[in-house]
Amino acid sequence: MTDNAEGPNQYLWDATGAPDPDVQRLEGLLARYRHDRPFVYPAVAPARMYARNWLPQIAFAALGIVCIAAALFFIVLPRYGQPGQEWAVQALAGNPKLSGSNIVRHAHLSPGEALETDANSRAQVNAGMIGRIDVYPNSRLRLVASTPKRHRLELEHGTIEARLFSPPFTFSFDTPSGTAYDVGCAFILTVGADGAGMVRVTSGWVQFELENLQELIPAGAAAYTDRERGPGTPFYEDATGQFKTALRELDFGNLDAGRRRATLELILQQSRARDLYTLLRLLPSASREERGIIFDRAAALRRPPAAVTREGIIGRDPRMYDDWVQSLGLGNAKHWWVNWKDAL
Repeated sequence: MTDNAEGPNQYLWDATGAPDPDVQRLEGLLARYRHDRPFVYPAVAPARMYARNWLPQIAFAALGIVCIAAALFFIVLPRYGQPGQEWAVQALAGNPKLSGSNIVRHAHLSPGEALETDANSRAQVNAGMIGRIDVYPNSRLRLVASTPKRHRLELEHGTIEARLFSPPFTFSFDTPSGTAYDVGCAFILTVGADGAGMVRVTSGWVQFELENLQELIPAGAAAYTDRERGPGTPFYEDATGQFKTALRELDFGNLDAGRRRATLELILQQSRARDLYTLLRLLPSASREERGIIFDRAAALRRPPAAVTREGIIGRDPRMYDDWVQSLGLGNAKHWWVNWKDAL
């Protein structure tokens, strides 16, 4: 049914026609709430206002997550492997032994105990959630001590591969040639029957020390170790055979002045731009004359930073040396957390 154009329903649509008395009374009651100005949309879109209002809360929540993660890695995780929570050992092949007894699938390594493998066996040690150590054939690994923040092991002979997800210097590995300290890293450590060995770093850094001698080895590099002289100069394994042989002779050989000069010249001749870190690590133990020729070859391979001068390097200016090393783009060994993604 349609309404009369002049009827009361028409009044509801366009205020024409005869008004209904009830409608008029209702209009009178609501008149004081009348709004005569036209509606204008706000200049800022509601979604944008919402995002702006919630930005501080989002930032605060993100900060909370970071704090929780920091607490997890600095407080909770380092406690795995402490006394009373012995490390889990798993036999991967053959019949590895723990303190002389065969491991039947699983066992636990306690401080003072040693894990041994023969030519046909392998094992894995899990230090809670912060480390995994593969023990290769013909190896002997001993857990010397374990505290909430420090874990000390000893590789008497053989080969291990370690993947460690903890703050720097949480783990140390004693060898006859010195001690390897992890700096948020993954590495392979080998000790031969004569006590000499090699460390290969696959992620992060390793610091290898013997008394006052220390070498910081970056990812992708390696270093020989010697029972009497500790760590050698770090090098990249894709360097030429002549480069590596001459470097080892320079580090550990008993060379007279003439032979040393010839060996150093061979190293410089065989060096590439990629070998720059090795050349810079030769500087601390080099003579004044040797520092000059090392600078010349290194600068020819890649121009040093503007603030680094030949005179400064010859004079052992520590700031110039550090600036030159930093310019190589190897990363900062102190920033250990960025390396975990490589090891996981």
